[in-house]
Amino acid sequence: MRQGFLFLILFVIAIGGINLKPAVAARSGLAAPGLFQEPGRTKAECPAGQAASGDLGYSGTECHGCVISGKHERGKPDIEFDAEPIISGIRKDGPADGKLEEQDVLVAIDGQPITTRPAAIQLSWLEPDKPVRLTVRRNGVPTDVEIVPVARCRKVTPDLPPGIYIRRRVSP
Repeated sequence: MRQGFLFLILFVIAIGGINLKPAVAARSGLAAPGLFQEPGRTKAECPAGQAASGDLGYSGTECHGCVISGKHERGKPDIEFDAEPIISGIRKDGPADGKLEEQDVLVAIDGQPITTRPAAIQLSWLEPDKPVRLTVRRNGVPTDVEIVPVARCRKVTPDLPPGIYIRRRVSP
């Protein structure tokens, strides 16, 4: 009986009746439920306190002299670059797979130099499913690539009225 059940599970998987990608990603720690857009979904359905944002499919940004806010505030950059960052951690089967390469240097987004505030804001608040043109320097040669970001949910720092600040208590 147990062998029959195991055979049935393997058979269903083999014919494609079950999509294991979300479960495998969640179990491996690469994604949490609802974090990345699944095939057939038009947008991320985010829980309260989170907002849909575009994901380009890479996880590493090596920068020198950059300022990281530590927050994800609407209309503000997550990272501001004083120098062009190096890209790494390109996810297999992600939007950047086959378009970006490890150690590409990010030069511009939609023609705006990445070291400008508008480019930093755009990179922080990409629209899912709206293509962006990245200019990267690969082996010293500028190259343009178009990537369509997928939706992901990100925690958003709530908008506060002017004069109200969040204070964090630091334990001694």
